[in-house]
Amino acid sequence: MLKTRILTAVVLLLLFIPALLIERHEPWLMLTLVLMVLAAWEWGRAIQAQAQTQDPAPAPAPAPESFSAGNPPLPLGESAPNAVLSYALAALTALGGGCIWVANGFEILPTWASVLLGLLWIYFFSLLFMGGLARWARAPLWFKAMAGWCVLLGTWWSIAVAQEVGSAFLLSILCVVWVADVCAYFGGKALGRHKLAPQLSPGKTWEGVASGVVGVGLLAYAWLQAAPILHRGEDSLFALLWRHGAWTTGLGLTVLVAVSVMGDLFESLVKRSSGLKDSSHLLPGHGGVLDRVDALLPTLPLAVTMMAYLR
Repeated sequence: MLKTRILTAVVLLLLFIPALLIERHEPWLMLTLVLMVLAAWEWGRAIQAQAQTQDPAPAPAPAPESFSAGNPPLPLGESAPNAVLSYALAALTALGGGCIWVANGFEILPTWASVLLGLLWIYFFSLLFMGGLARWARAPLWFKAMAGWCVLLGTWWSIAVAQEVGSAFLLSILCVVWVADVCAYFGGKALGRHKLAPQLSPGKTWEGVASGVVGVGLLAYAWLQAAPILHRGEDSLFALLWRHGAWTTGLGLTVLVAVSVMGDLFESLVKRSSGLKDSSHLLPGHGGVLDRVDALLPTLPLAVTMMAYLR
């Protein structure tokens, strides 16, 4: 499993790093749009599985080890009986991305898009604290489909805007999420005592989240120190926040880390509600695309919105 996981990661890096760093933006936009199309297929698959298996009083979520025996993940290509919804969402995401690409460009994420995405994420995050699985199960299928479509398309739009601002800006946002995740994992392993959301993600702890915030703070400090020396990365998210002072920087990074953690938890809620261990098996050793980008889905639009107001 570890060998497969590493090999998949290497292949993805070989695809995405050159696309991110070359001068032309089209390869990066195309690759990331394909990523969102696959994530849309997974989203449709997950909400259909939930719609088929829900009952008036949803049972408590099974423990992770019970998935393989009692409720195995749906095989690739075998969604719920209504598989057409998964492919329709994928097609609509590709079509929506193409329309945005041709008609709007990527100078800024429009205010209406930021507001819509913000409202959707406020609703999603409210599920983590009020109602949880039962409340999500009661939401109509059409709403889940449209909400997921808007979130994934908005994330891709945000990726495109961030790339237009500069590779360093986009890379710094990605690094916030990656470093927060890694530091939260190891910090939680070493120091974790108080569970963050035991029913959704038993491994996450408040100490892990705090470790993620500290890790991102150290990353920001190192980045800001290195950028003038290397003459690179001076248009990063960290530089943007730092121009408005230490308090703004600390608050902004803390909010982004918190949002990334809640994005991860929300995807766990959707999977638990659907009886899925992974969103799919598209990425061997890693699960599905949604499993890898869940923390980025709310973080990228928020960071791009911050940029619009602070730049």
